[in-house]
Amino acid sequence: MDDFDANLKALFEEITVAWSKNTPLTVSNAIGIKKLGSSATLHKRIARLRKMGLIVAVHTGGNARSKSLMLTENGVEYLRRLGAASSKALLPNS
Repeated sequence: MDDFDANLKALFEEITVAWSKNTPLTVSNAIGIKKLGSSATLHKRIARLRKMGLIVAVHTGGNARSKSLMLTENGVEYLRRLGAASSKALLPNS
C-alpha cells in the first residue's frame, strides 16, 4: 500500500469510524466532507480505496441509487495489522 498517503488515510478513517458505529457513510456523505477535499477529489479517493480492496459500496435501504461504504475483509485486516503495530510500538523495550 505504497500509495496510501495521508489524505487517503484520513478518508479511510472517516469511513471506518462511521462503519464501526454501525452508521456507514453513503458515497454522497463521504464526498461531502469538505475538510478532506473537493467532491471530485473525494470521489477519486473512494475509487482508490475500492480498487485497493479496503472498502466496498453497497446498496442499502430502499433507494437503489444510494450506496453505503463498508469495510471489506481486507479493510478490517488492515486495521488489525495497524492496531498490532501500534501496540507493539507502545510496549517498552524488554
